[in-house]
Amino acid sequence: MGVENNIPQDWKMTFLSDITNYIHRGITPKYCENESVFVINQRCIRDHKVSLLNARFHDLSVKNVSDEKRLKSGDILICSTGVGTLGRVAQYKLNDTLATVDSHVTIVRPNDNIFKPFLGLLLSGKEREIEFLAEGTTGQTELPRTSVGLLPIDLPPLPEQKAIAKVLTAFDDKIELLQSQNKTLETMAQTIFKEWFGKYQIGDELPEDWRVGKLGDIVEFSNGKSRPKQQGIFPIYGGNGILGYSDKYNSEGEVIIIGRVGAYCGSIYLENKRIWISDNAISAKPKLKDYLCFILYYLKKINLNNMAEGSSQPLLTQTLLNSLSLTIPSKNIICRFESIISDLIKKIQSNKSQIQSLTKTRDTLLPKLMSGQVRVNNIKQTADA
Repeated sequence: MGVENNIPQDWKMTFLSDITNYIHRGITPKYCENESVFVINQRCIRDHKVSLLNARFHDLSVKNVSDEKRLKSGDILICSTGVGTLGRVAQYKLNDTLATVDSHVTIVRPNDNIFKPFLGLLLSGKEREIEFLAEGTTGQTELPRTSVGLLPIDLPPLPEQKAIAKVLTAFDDKIELLQSQNKTLETMAQTIFKEWFGKYQIGDELPEDWRVGKLGDIVEFSNGKSRPKQQGIFPIYGGNGILGYSDKYNSEGEVIIIGRVGAYCGSIYLENKRIWISDNAISAKPKLKDYLCFILYYLKKINLNNMAEGSSQPLLTQTLLNSLSLTIPSKNIICRFESIISDLIKKIQSNKSQIQSLTKTRDTLLPKLMSGQVRVNNIKQTADA
């Protein structure tokens, strides 16, 4: 294929400023409660997606937002301050929503010399590189606009840009479909739990063979352990989900993982394979057969984060969890619930495995496609699979 400067011969090396019309930070908002202009902040940008759940509103009657700072579909948003957040990238696709960003986020607006979805994908693969452009002291890091503009870009011809974007977007579409299915299945399971068990509280007259007890009567809790240093194939779970992979495991079979400390205190995950549970999580296993699904959805219902002890550093303990009072249904009801919900959980777990596989393949392909190391024709079969 011919290579020059380690890129294919028909590609060219350029800079981000040459293929964009606009690179600037957002506004200093005047917040209000009335729905007006969405203000996207760093909390809205995660996992290469933009969410409005944590957005606030800007008061246009106090301060106008110029047209150039109003987001257009295809704009790329880069978190530009702070350790742990600086460098996050997501492409804005909400064309019919009036929105802007605050001064902690940089707007990168592609020009007509590049296919917008391609640039969004390309920059999402450069988060680590963007993070290294930061200047300033610890805790006060900033991403200079000039440094963003000087980010080097390997640019294929427009048809290949579109072909690369199509391949990678196909993976993203499959992942989003599976995630959507899981949300639907999860809602179904929670609805069934609420209908079957939500109407009885402690102090109510309970059905025959129901009783009031402690969570510790039906669950065995254990703290996780410090994560091993050696990498391997077994997922390491913490309060924020999978943190990495180890050559060792300290749990196998079905287990519920509960975040026990910090920002992810009370987060809940379910696994059914060999894993390592780290010391910022607690494992929960049923003491009685057929109680797993009931325990899982009971824990999700009660909002453990609000029960955590401490203000600056929330903490869940085994003592607290063991002491929680609850109504324990009859064995007959538990078995019926388990038979229904276990099928939903199996489908959710299967979808999660597919998501992990697709994500791994996509993340492996992205830098190779963006550098020309792999060409689209060579992975067509993978994309169509």
